[in-house]
Amino acid sequence: MDLALNNGTAVIDRELYKANLGIKDGKIAEISGEILKADREIDCAGKIILPGIIDEHVHFRVPGGEHKEDWKTASLAAIAGGVCTVIDMPNTNPALTTCALLEERQKIVEKDALVNFKFHFGATSDNFQELENAQEIASIKVFMGSSTGNLLVEDSKALEKIFEIAKSRNITVSVHCEDEELMRQNLEKFKRANHARFHNKIRDNEVEWKSIKKALAIQEKVGNKLHFMHVSTKEGLRFIESAKENGLKVTCEVTPHHLFLTDKDTESLGNFGKMNPPLRSGADLDALWTAIAKGTIDCIGTDHAPHTIEEKNQEYQKAPSGVPGIETMLPLLLNARSKGMISIEKIAAMCSENPARIFGLEGKGKIQLGFDADFTIVDLKGRTEIRNENLQTKCKWSPFNGLKLKGIVEKTIINGKVVFDFGGSL
Repeated sequence: MDLALNNGTAVIDRELYKANLGIKDGKIAEISGEILKADREIDCAGKIILPGIIDEHVHFRVPGGEHKEDWKTASLAAIAGGVCTVIDMPNTNPALTTCALLEERQKIVEKDALVNFKFHFGATSDNFQELENAQEIASIKVFMGSSTGNLLVEDSKALEKIFEIAKSRNITVSVHCEDEELMRQNLEKFKRANHARFHNKIRDNEVEWKSIKKALAIQEKVGNKLHFMHVSTKEGLRFIESAKENGLKVTCEVTPHHLFLTDKDTESLGNFGKMNPPLRSGADLDALWTAIAKGTIDCIGTDHAPHTIEEKNQEYQKAPSGVPGIETMLPLLLNARSKGMISIEKIAAMCSENPARIFGLEGKGKIQLGFDADFTIVDLKGRTEIRNENLQTKCKWSPFNGLKLKGIVEKTIINGKVVFDFGGSL
């Protein structure tokens, strides 16, 4: 045995078990009630062993945005946050919309990545042949509303064609749902807006739920698998919950910033709290937590979208949308667990098992014999503080700067190798 994790409590089949885990050649080779011998043995007494965390929604900015983030800095941030696998978004420069660019991207990332990775492949209104041929992708990503980058698909006929291709290939379509026409109307109303507090008026609740309703109408007709990214409104959740009750192949994600911040925080954060979709009301936040408890929301993903401090310090209309989050997601959730807001078993399901299932990540998401030896070991009693200067992300800031947390990532293990060992702070 290459590595043994002894005396820990592991999340197995969504339950907590005292277990000793043996790793051989990067795979889980033994799950035992007995202490295991190995070339390296780690005592996990008092610690929780999670299946390796999967962040299915990141923007690592390569190519075209390396001044904000690159795969070296992003990987270091990921492993510091206990994340073993990421799925990168296509709205780079150039956008990931062709098979040739996909092959090129794979080679670029392989050189620098310290984590397992896959890509969401970008859809446009006319790259249907590329969508037919792209291999080894996690999903087809559709921006139904404009965000960071130049990907936008508004036309219903184009959307239906994209959904049909996805169904024929048994691939999930991941959607960013914001209604572009309604946003343009709102922007005209607030064209003199000079503070991020106006962001959730331009991209109001109706902007999201109207787009979700449109996507569901097409999905119901086509029958493909549909995944909603960063759901943020109570109304949007109602449509998704209804679709699930009616048996549609629908899943959804929520982000940490929508779980732990509201529009009131925008007053102090300014552009550092500007993201798409924007921060919402306390009622929306409460609806998200209720939906987690009910099982309506399947995944928690960061939408890690770093920008430089200089970019964020521009006037509101010019400042880009997006916040970093991969390093702080799991610590925030562990802190929420300490307050009784979520269980450790639910965290494992939403941050490991479900994303692996939804995006076809074989051998990941569970602690099971033969699966990849990806583990996130956490100490529920440990304490830390989020501090900008300690962050690994290149942008070196977080909207949660100064927040004190209970629960830390102690070790991150990828393919049987310890790649992060807690040093005392985030």
